[in-house]
Amino acid sequence: MNDESISLSKRWSQFVAGFIVAISHAKSIDWSDQDLIDSILLDSERWSKSDLGFDSSLRSQKYSNGDIRLSSEDGKTMFNLIAEDGAEALMIGLAATADAICQSIYKDIEGEHTDTLSSTTAYVQYYQKRLKGVTQHTWCIKGMFELIAIRNTLLHSNGYWCEKSIGILELGEVDTSSIDCSRRIRVSFDDIYKYRRALRTFAGELKRLSVPR
Repeated sequence: MNDESISLSKRWSQFVAGFIVAISHAKSIDWSDQDLIDSILLDSERWSKSDLGFDSSLRSQKYSNGDIRLSSEDGKTMFNLIAEDGAEALMIGLAATADAICQSIYKDIEGEHTDTLSSTTAYVQYYQKRLKGVTQHTWCIKGMFELIAIRNTLLHSNGYWCEKSIGILELGEVDTSSIDCSRRIRVSFDDIYKYRRALRTFAGELKRLSVPR
């Protein structure tokens, strides 16, 4: 990977580690302690600085004490809510990171970007078959198609498999026979780790790819 893609990969990995540690600490918080919740939310306004690159038409909105109120019952479900929604957000973020990393490497090879992450994945899939046939790294190409399909399912069909997302899996020659479109998918942190590994291996394959002229 080039310096830009390594930096993106490292930043994403650091964020994942920090996020997991943060939600682990959420177990020990008394979510019904309104003073504690207010102090954390007020403090969060100082954690990062906004620089959108344009003047937003929306006025600044500061948090005020009591804007968000949580009961003791809310606290009991808060950890599971954060963990489940957080895993989905990280999966979507991983797909976006994969797109940025692979676009950067592809530009080094071809001198321009591809249209989508699917195009980049199909590019590697095609040349691997053409140059090498089936290799030990075929699994990571399947993994990338799976990552794209899962991202699309979460973003565009509320977590339910649809024909378009299933079609992406089929492009990757992934077995779709067990998919039940009536069941919402669930993402685990183990899924995050395994698709991160697939991305790292795929990026290496993309970097090493030599396209015949």
